[in-house]
Amino acid sequence: YNLKIKSMETSTKNEIRECLMEYISRYKSQNIAANTLTGISGSYVSQIVNGKFSAISDDMWRKLALQIGWVNKGWIFTDTRISSQITQSINLAKSRAINNITPILARGGSGKTITAQNYAKSNREVLYINCKRKLSLKSFLKGLLSAAGKTTEGLTSEVISDMLISTISKMNNPVIIIDEANKASDNILLEIIDLYNGLKYKCPIILLATQEFKLRIERGVNKKMGYDELHSRFNRQFIDLGEPDYNDVAKVCIANGLSDATQISDIAKSSLCDLRAVEDKVKVQFLKQAKAA
Repeated sequence: YNLKIKSMETSTKNEIRECLMEYISRYKSQNIAANTLTGISGSYVSQIVNGKFSAISDDMWRKLALQIGWVNKGWIFTDTRISSQITQSINLAKSRAINNITPILARGGSGKTITAQNYAKSNREVLYINCKRKLSLKSFLKGLLSAAGKTTEGLTSEVISDMLISTISKMNNPVIIIDEANKASDNILLEIIDLYNGLKYKCPIILLATQEFKLRIERGVNKKMGYDELHSRFNRQFIDLGEPDYNDVAKVCIANGLSDATQISDIAKSSLCDLRAVEDKVKVQFLKQAKAA
């Protein structure tokens, strides 16, 4: 496979450098410490210690990290097929300048949440909220209004809803992203209809959910209040992105420092390409390698 992988962040390199400094301190001299490292010259060690990173490849950084016991405690986001399609769908909804509610479906463990959170961090006027189980209508509205930079203390749900619509209407190019919409209560789904009506042509609404959300809506169309209205505002359509595949797993592994093809294949098979499980298995693999180094 031929994958384009995001370069290692400078912040990650600085973390590895700090770990290297601690590693060197265990030995009588820097040269002695460098001699314990396989495939990494004393010159490279000196450059890293002195903060000169330009000549050091990402592969060299990863090789060094494994040998000195550095473990990436965080997780590096990289685009996969699904994350790219989610981002494209959000941008398309924004460029249309109409208020279609766009429901985007993908299996659990596909990276929907990290993609949405990364989009919210990287773009202005993004109102992101995660519909955790048992999230109340008032908490839902407060979360969106807080994402818009407004306080909600002492306000009723009705006032918050009106204030939210008024605030968003004054923005240049906003978008609402509702994550884990499959967990949203019926009251929240009805409120989404009200948001649609109040923000028509002013703000797209993106719903991220698993495939069970489609079944829930379609089953409720003729049985539950508001479901047919909501389904109509979806244009009776859902964007189903399916599930991650081997290439997605490989991208995620390589971006986070694991490049061995056999190990990636084993992780893809044992995780069933669930990216949440992939993260756990990659971190476990690094811990094993660090102990063996």
